[in-house]
Amino acid sequence: MQEKRSRTILDHLAYILGVLAAIVILISFLKAEWSYKFYVYRRSIVFISAVYIASMAYIDKKEWYLWPFLAIAVLFNPFVSITLAQEAWRVVDLLAALTFIFLR
Repeated sequence: MQEKRSRTILDHLAYILGVLAAIVILISFLKAEWSYKFYVYRRSIVFISAVYIASMAYIDKKEWYLWPFLAIAVLFNPFVSITLAQEAWRVVDLLAALTFIFLR
C-alpha cells in the first residue's frame, strides 16, 4: 500500500508541474515583451517540469511521453540558451503548452 500511495503523490506532482509549466508558458502570450528575469524563471520552471515528467515517463517505460518532454527540456534549458526568432518561439511555446496540457 505504501508504494501505491507514494506513486500517487509523484503522479500528482507531475500533474501540478505540468499545469504550472503550461500556465507560465501561456502567460507569456499576454504581453509582447517581458523582462529578461521573467524569461529566465519561465525557462527554469518549464525545464524542471519537463525533466520531471520525462523521468516519470522513463520509469513507467512510456517512451511516447519521454521524447516530447526531453525535447521541451532541451529547448527551455536555463543553462544554454537556444536562439530562435520570436515567431518561432511563439510556435514552440504553443506546442510546449499543448504538450503539457494534453500529455501530462
